[in-house]
Amino acid sequence: MGELHRESRRISVKNMAELLKFLEKEYGENWYEKVAFDFITRDNNSAEIEVSIWPIRESSVENLLEELTKLTEHTRTTSLEDMADLEKSYAEPSISVDISEDEMKAFVTVIPGLKRHSPTVEEVLAALREAGVSYGIDESQVQKAISKEFFKPVLVASGKDPIPSTDASVKYLFPETGIDFFVAKDTEHAFDPAFAYQIHRCDKDSVLARKTPPKEGQDGMTVTGKTVKVSKAKDVNLSSFLGENTRISEDGTEILANCDGQPVVKDGKIHVRKTIVIDGDLGYKTGNVDFNGSVVIRGNAEGPFRVRAQGDILIFGVLGEIELSCGGSLRVQGGVFARGKGKIRVEKDFFAKFVNEAQIVCNGNVAVEDYIMNSTLIVGGNVIIAGRGVLSGGVVKSRKNVDVGELGGESGVKTEVTAGVDYEKEVKLLELNKQLESFLRSLSLISQIEISILNRINKKEQVSENQEKLLGFYRKRKRKIQEEIQRTYQAMSVLTHTIEAEKLMSNARIKVRRVCREGCQIAIAGASTRVKERLTTCEFYFNKRSGKVEVRFP
Repeated sequence: MGELHRESRRISVKNMAELLKFLEKEYGENWYEKVAFDFITRDNNSAEIEVSIWPIRESSVENLLEELTKLTEHTRTTSLEDMADLEKSYAEPSISVDISEDEMKAFVTVIPGLKRHSPTVEEVLAALREAGVSYGIDESQVQKAISKEFFKPVLVASGKDPIPSTDASVKYLFPETGIDFFVAKDTEHAFDPAFAYQIHRCDKDSVLARKTPPKEGQDGMTVTGKTVKVSKAKDVNLSSFLGENTRISEDGTEILANCDGQPVVKDGKIHVRKTIVIDGDLGYKTGNVDFNGSVVIRGNAEGPFRVRAQGDILIFGVLGEIELSCGGSLRVQGGVFARGKGKIRVEKDFFAKFVNEAQIVCNGNVAVEDYIMNSTLIVGGNVIIAGRGVLSGGVVKSRKNVDVGELGGESGVKTEVTAGVDYEKEVKLLELNKQLESFLRSLSLISQIEISILNRINKKEQVSENQEKLLGFYRKRKRKIQEEIQRTYQAMSVLTHTIEAEKLMSNARIKVRRVCREGCQIAIAGASTRVKERLTTCEFYFNKRSGKVEVRFP
């Protein structure tokens, strides 16, 4: 424990967990009885927080109580119940066994535990046996996996793969979502948006799917170390694919439509269904739209309205400041101009001509034809901007890859791009960080109140009966807050460990096809960098060896 400084100190920390660790190291576990702290800067866009620390001095109890009351009123507590299973899962080291698609290789990935760091060779061998791998195991590679190559797949076994039989299959002759999306093969040139998005429709007796017969394979060797007989090719019963308004052809090889409509695949079956179509703009004649299927709006979707569809949504015009929830895929032929209002949530894929001043959460892939400007996008899949492909201003966070033509703006507008991020866990970590901040500030204030009252008692000054009651009350509250600090700190440690483990397993990339302008902030797998000079065609990636975001050129 460091000596208590007489003068105030100024430090920089990344989060509240780092602040707590510093206070305990410098001033001991009872730091709150020695020093108080406050924030000098709280810029949400800054990677660090400036904190001022000073020795506790006697202060007005009334002023301290007033500040504590304000803090309590604005404190939002995040439930930590959901952290228990996560902490339990990562207490011990975990072993993941993966077999390549061609069945020629077996890999082991070791994630160290929070309590016990690494597994033994015997545990890895047992995991391999449990996964059915017993042939061609290289124990030197196993030793490497448990001592050096954490968070990385390590090749530990090889074998001979069989030539499998080819089961009968069914090929859909229409898009499974029921909506066609056409992308120009040459992404350097724009395509005609009038033909970009179309509801896929079929006529009565149209062929919707065609069966390919089974094909027998040959015997081979797997990484299990055994010569195995390939299973007999399985046939497919086309009747199991039949849904509403469909039938099997006379020769038993095709599925046909019984009526005109929109073919879709739902729960593994082919249906021909009708779709809600609004012939014009969304307006007061239609009101809010809430439908358990797909929706087509042939005009614009603007104004104080809400659109919710469990299926797909196709908008021929412009999507404005409405609130939209799409259970399938969303296509906006005219582009999105949300004017900083409304929210868009898409469960599957999202396609648009352009995106401007919008807030979008998409669990699938995002494909934009022209540009994304001054918007916030949280994406569960890939992000691609075709054509000129401009991404300028705002924030884009993708769990997978980002592919753009031009990154950043000529005026130096702030542009942030992140790849390989699980946004839900990141938001949870931010909530825990705010919660820990509130607890630390409360503990500091209560300690100052306690010390001020005790000093008056020791000096035999007059202390009101109310202040004596407050002393007892806040001592109890202090113990409770101390417990919450430890629980929240532990939860942050577990969640941080989980996030880092998942990030390091990601191979996300940020690809720039033409130019990346200086000033752009690039982040991958928890590491970040700011572009200092204009770059031409390049790709940003996370170097697992250096732990940094690096750039390479074709």
